[in-house]
Amino acid sequence: MAPRLEESFDFSLSLGTDIETATALAEIPSRRGLILFANAENRPIQMLMCADLRRSARARLLTRPDLPVRKADIAAVCTRVYYSPIDAEFACQIAYNRLCRTLFADSFEGFVSLPKLYFVRVEKRPKLAFFNVSEKYEIHDLCFGPFVSRKNANFFAEILNASFDLCRNPECLSAGRFESCPYYQMKTCLGPCLNSSQMAGYTQNLEDAIDAASGNCRQVINRKQNQMRLASLNLEFEKARHIRDQIEQLNNLDKPDFQYIHPLPRFCMLHIDRLKSSRKKPKWVAFILRAFAFTEIHFEAATVDMVINALAQEPCQTTPPEQDYFPTVGLFLHRSRRPGLWMDCSKSDPAFRESLLGWLQASSADSQPAQ
Repeated sequence: MAPRLEESFDFSLSLGTDIETATALAEIPSRRGLILFANAENRPIQMLMCADLRRSARARLLTRPDLPVRKADIAAVCTRVYYSPIDAEFACQIAYNRLCRTLFADSFEGFVSLPKLYFVRVEKRPKLAFFNVSEKYEIHDLCFGPFVSRKNANFFAEILNASFDLCRNPECLSAGRFESCPYYQMKTCLGPCLNSSQMAGYTQNLEDAIDAASGNCRQVINRKQNQMRLASLNLEFEKARHIRDQIEQLNNLDKPDFQYIHPLPRFCMLHIDRLKSSRKKPKWVAFILRAFAFTEIHFEAATVDMVINALAQEPCQTTPPEQDYFPTVGLFLHRSRRPGLWMDCSKSDPAFRESLLGWLQASSADSQPAQ
């Protein structure tokens, strides 16, 4: 049973004549938030996520007959308005997703447009394990992401499989036609699925690939460079050339498309946005975004250590994440212009506190803090 609208929003007001409506709408603040228009039976007509609640309400309900109307006129049937001011854009999107799924469950996809995320996971087959693209992820999986396109995910998986001589032909592996694999025939794969003596080397390659994908790519490249020099000294030029090609592949992991790709259990982003407050005493809201849940903290400059301490705590997640949460993170993470501050906290940074305080000090002088 859907909750009552009064329980889902912070404020509400009733509408009367045109003059009374204009007076009533003046009570709505000019702030970001969610607004819902309801009819006489208190059923939802339309819900909006908007940057200015008052302006959006006036645009929908105070129509001018001398101007053409491009959208459906709801002024004649709307008798009540519900709204919730939410200053942070990320929090507004999360609240909008939840309410849409609650109030408009049958037509949810038409209200919320979120990117489809992709992940690269270690696919464990009976014979061999390799990196494969997936649209699903589990909390305890060895999984990397999020990717906003299948193309990027495929490229990431191909880099790892090719750079560490992992299986690149799962079709032959599944069908059991090991000897017909073109990579084995071209001698670019030692065929551990056929020769068990090669399995130890394959397992080591898989561990190195996981190490590179987990953020230690530079150390792995250094090891491969040493292997390439040793092969050259031993006059194994074909092997040295093969390792050189692998190093060139691994250098692609430094591309901006993979900037925020991490093992999901270690994924951690800090997002801070400015709340509506005075310049003398500015207030912010911080979101610690992990792969499976987020923490919301309201703070001031004097209490910034609350955020730092929360980041240092080990996450404890025993329930599945909300269905729309991680796609919402992906929506903001890959935008060209993002609100507020976004910091990758997947790795420890000794200068993190100073960087954060510097950003807060700079943004406190602006009404609209920018990254």
